[in-house]
Amino acid sequence: MKNFTIHNLADVPEHMSVVSSWLNGEWGAIRNEPIDKTLDLLKRSALKDRWPFVLIALENGTPIGTASLILDDMPTRPDLTPWLADVYVEKSARKGGIGSKLVKAVELEAARLGLETIYLFTASKTALYELLGWQLLERTEYRGEQVRIMTKKL
Repeated sequence: MKNFTIHNLADVPEHMSVVSSWLNGEWGAIRNEPIDKTLDLLKRSALKDRWPFVLIALENGTPIGTASLILDDMPTRPDLTPWLADVYVEKSARKGGIGSKLVKAVELEAARLGLETIYLFTASKTALYELLGWQLLERTEYRGEQVRIMTKKL
């Protein structure tokens, strides 16, 4: 496993453009968002001591991953909130446990903020989230693909 630290993005705002680029590159086409809208949303979501928040993993000061807790990641399910979202690890840093550590860090911060339950959806990482203690809530179609909504009690 790589030697890295996890920070609130609000504490290291100089990395916002990198995180915005990752998110836009990974999900921008699906969300139909230009990069400037992604950056603006990220700036509004990078809060301290409340949610929404964005975490970032740094290795020797270099961004290698991110994860967020947001209000709404699936507009078709406004009854579910908040959502673990935007879990991303740089390709060169994958398979080192960084994504799992970011997820756990989001869970810990959410619990610290008094939240009891959080949600996520995934098309392909169900097994990973199950290993991290998440439970399947339902299977559904979203944005033209089959996804699983998962939940975790904190």
